[in-house]
Order: sequence, then structure tokens, then C-alpha cells
Amino acid sequence: MHRLRRSSIITCVLLVWAAILSACFRPEVAAVPYYVTRIPTDGTYTQLALSPDSSRVLATGFPAPPGDETFIYLIDLASGEETQLPLDSGRYEFPRWSPEGERFSIMTGFQVSIVDLGAFSQRAIFQGDGATWSRNGEDILAYRGPAFGGGRYQRSLSIIDSTGSVLHAAPIALPAESQLRSTLSVGAPAPTLPTLMDIPTEWLLGIAWSPDRGTALISIEASYGHTNVNEALMVDVLTGSSILYAPGSAIGRVDWSPDGRVIAYLELVETSLRGQLVLADRLGKCLASPEVLPEVQDVSWADDSSTLAFLLNGELMMLDVQEAIQRSARLGLCN
Repeated sequence: MHRLRRSSIITCVLLVWAAILSACFRPEVAAVPYYVTRIPTDGTYTQLALSPDSSRVLATGFPAPPGDETFIYLIDLASGEETQLPLDSGRYEFPRWSPEGERFSIMTGFQVSIVDLGAFSQRAIFQGDGATWSRNGEDILAYRGPAFGGGRYQRSLSIIDSTGSVLHAAPIALPAESQLRSTLSVGAPAPTLPTLMDIPTEWLLGIAWSPDRGTALISIEASYGHTNVNEALMVDVLTGSSILYAPGSAIGRVDWSPDGRVIAYLELVETSLRGQLVLADRLGKCLASPEVLPEVQDVSWADDSSTLAFLLNGELMMLDVQEAIQRSARLGLCN
């Protein structure tokens, strides 16, 4: 009898220690506000696009262990089932759905490609740095930056169709207060060969097209030697004239709500890959800055503009937009 008691006590002690150790070494789960819903999925992702009917998500992600290539996944939100799409190998960015939800555009190696999910075909249609699909038509808006400048920073926007034919193109005219360079010159010629720090570089971080198709929002990060610049430009698609959007803010990924009223963007702090989620109007006025969301990687609107899908530390989340705006107003989170 005493042996049984002693055995039971030892078993209880071991179970308690096992519970303590399990709690200590359990992977940390990010805390989220009550108006955010975590969507259970199998993977960890870097970029996303919510389908027009909000039933599926396109997501890019690195394999394990991470390498130079990314994979494209199709996630069914009802079941959480994840399917890796058998695309050509590459570093994929800017997944964007077509309006009917049967095709999507994707960027890799300065190529805009169209993927047809029905026939499962992939074809390159245009060279550029990034692209986004019109929510209400067949047209795609593509951005070209310094890689295609021929010795100058000839930034431009092109409206193309799904075959790659250019319907309209306009060079972007920088506003006078912009700190982005217009030429490749970094300063006076050095007496020695330039180092890597002397070579100017520029990256497109985000691109969004207004529902009325008249305006584009692009965010750019540039490095000129030891000088770093991050600016967002609101660009007239037809004329190429531009103004600074939310001056003084370092902006990463962006997306425009289908009703045209709200822009979601990431305000970057230390890296061009993650930032604080911000909802703002067309003029850059903050409408919401949800608490406890400083590590967001990408954003994508639902078609009814009431929900925003986003990635937080690689996890898929859904934000109740109106609740986030109302709570930010009550607590003064935009101040």
C-alpha cells in the first residue's frame, strides 16, 4: 500500500514538472487585440493576397531551412488546407489576384507573370519591379525603377493587359521635396574604384492602385552610399505627377481598400520587411493604429472593405476594420 502511494506521489510530481517544462518551452504565440482573428494554418508566410470572394489566400513563404527561393501556397480559409503550387523556382513577390479569382499575377526576377489556376499555366508578360491587378477590370499596373533606367532613375508606371501589351505608360515626376535621386550620380568621382557602399540601389516595397484607377501609391526604399531614403508617392497614373504620401513615415507594404476610403500600410521601424499596421485615408491622415501589431509583414483587403487580412510574424490574421478604427479613436492611438 505504501509503495502504491509512493509511486502515485512520484508520478504526480513528474507530471507537474512535465507541465512546467512544457509551458516554459512552448513556442511563443503573439498576443493580438480582441478585434483580430488568428487563422490556423500549417505554414509561416512572408506575403499574401486575399481572394476576391475571401475564401482563399495566396501566400509566399520560404522552405525549411530558408534559402534564396520562395514557394507559393494556396490556402483554403474554411479548412486551413495548404497547397504548394508547382511553379518555376524563383524569389516570388507581390502576389495579386485577378478580379474573377481564377488567375493571379506574381513577380520574380524583374518579371511580371500571370498564373492561370484552371489550366495551371505560367507565363511572363512584362519586365518591371512590381505590379498589382485592377480590382474591377483586366488591366495590371506595373512599376519600373532604376534597373530599367539606362543610366538614370527613369521611374515609370505602365498600364498593361493580361497579355503584356502596354495600354498607357507615364514617367514619374518626383515632387520638389523628394529626396529620391533622379540620376545615378552619387557625388564627385572618386579617385579609386567605387565600393559596394558607393553603388546606389533602390527597391519597390509596396504598390497599390485606387479603385477608380486614377492614382497609384508606391513606397520606395533607396540607398545612396551612406544615405538611406524611404518615401511613399501618390502618383497620377495618366500624367505621372506625384506628391509625397505621409511625409516623414517610412512605409513598406501598402494596399487600397476596394471602396477607396482607406489605405492600409506598414510603418517601418528597423527593417523594410516588418512594421506597425496603420490605416489611413487618401491624404495620409491616420484612422487606426492597432495596438500590439508592430511585426506585420503584409496586408490585403477583403472585397467588402470590412476586413483586412495581414501577416503577423508569419501567421495569418484577420482584422475587423471598423472596430479597429473606433477603438483607435477612443484610445487616441493615432496621436
